Amino acid sequence: MQLLVTCCQRQLDTVRTTAPNIVILERTHDQKFDARAPTRSRRPGEKTQLAYTQFWVVILGLNSGMLPTALDFNIVAAAVPIISSESQEYSNSQWPGTAFLIIFALIQPICVKLGDMWGRKNLFLFCTIVFTLGSALCGWSSSMDMLIWSRAIQGIGAGGIYGQTNVIITDLVDLRDAGKYLSVTAAVWGIADVAGLLRAAYPPSDRYVTWRWCFWINFTIAPISFLIVLDVLRLPMPEDTVKDKILLFDYHGTVLVAGGTASLVLDGVMLVLFIAAERLAKFPLVDLSMFKGRTLIAIFGAEFSMAWSYVLPPAILPASLRRYRHTVWCRLLPMMLGLLVGTGQGAIMSGLLLSAQVAVKPAEIGVLTGFCIFVQCVGNIFGIALFAAVYVNRLSESLAQLGLEAQEVAHVLADVQGICSLFSLDVVEVIVDVYANSMQNG
Repeated sequence: MQLLVTCCQRQLDTVRTTAPNIVILERTHDQKFDARAPTRSRRPGEKTQLAYTQFWVVILGLNSGMLPTALDFNIVAAAVPIISSESQEYSNSQWPGTAFLIIFALIQPICVKLGDMWGRKNLFLFCTIVFTLGSALCGWSSSMDMLIWSRAIQGIGAGGIYGQTNVIITDLVDLRDAGKYLSVTAAVWGIADVAGLLRAAYPPSDRYVTWRWCFWINFTIAPISFLIVLDVLRLPMPEDTVKDKILLFDYHGTVLVAGGTASLVLDGVMLVLFIAAERLAKFPLVDLSMFKGRTLIAIFGAEFSMAWSYVLPPAILPASLRRYRHTVWCRLLPMMLGLLVGTGQGAIMSGLLLSAQVAVKPAEIGVLTGFCIFVQCVGNIFGIALFAAVYVNRLSESLAQLGLEAQEVAHVLADVQGICSLFSLDVVEVIVDVYANSMQNG
């Protein structure tokens, strides 16, 4: 009996010793769960509750702002041959799309950081106004130079709309459900891509329907998005004073990001200076601690690589061949094979963004989302620049080998549609073959 009592006493002492550890573990888990739960004093980056109807109205408003942004990506590239022919400025025909894409890329980390400081709703509304103003200037452009600068203004608004939309959606829903609602945004982007390409395939029917409606059509959509977001969306405002917001903004990092994005030649130097500036900044534009983990580095590398092929066909083909309508309708069935590529790219890019958002703290999701979009856009720019450089060099060499003079080569590069009036039919066929081979091997 004494032995039994001794054993029971030992078991009781063991339970008393281990019980506090169990309680501590459970408490630690609860504290970790509560740290990710919404609190009463919500700040940007944390979740916000909306009524069911209000939530879907906000989703409608955000995606209404995304629609004209996505339309202007491809519809303008497809309309470049018509614009160049009307203005007789073929040498700068790629700059309306290039200026838009460069500004769209470099504005991503800047706008997301400004959204953290001034409020995402305010930034979305401001960028919608800028985008609408840029669209008006594009439609009223009287020269190619004015169109290029107007497209740059439009790119500021479009980049802010795209970045803020993705971040606001993650503010409204749990991160585990963000993929379902971001897929709606991706679907809107895909529909706009197809609609823009097919709309550009139709020639203007009369003097009332011109290429300028590629920009003026935004006046019918952007105001709807502006009014919905202004009236329905409710997000917490940052508590910092205006003076603190102005003084604490990372101006050095902003200048270095802009310089490095605009000039691929200076990328290495700008990158070193940017890293040094971000380490010294009190509130950096990009938190360098994100690059300490292998997960985010792998995601950024995959996004940069995948972005190469995303805009090559719609951006390069119309600008190089100076035609678009025949490319769409005569080759529409073979181009349907691109659906397979698009399906894979869409799944990969969405999965990469969600994986990156899960890998950081909730308060860092905004900055991370903007940087992910920035990496994708830089990949687009780099891919187009690399392809164009190889393609143009190969094409110039091949045309020179045909025995054409330098002036004739320059004319063919500027306006391929005019070769029928300058050369015989046999020479035209050879030039077309040279274009095809350069495009295939470039």
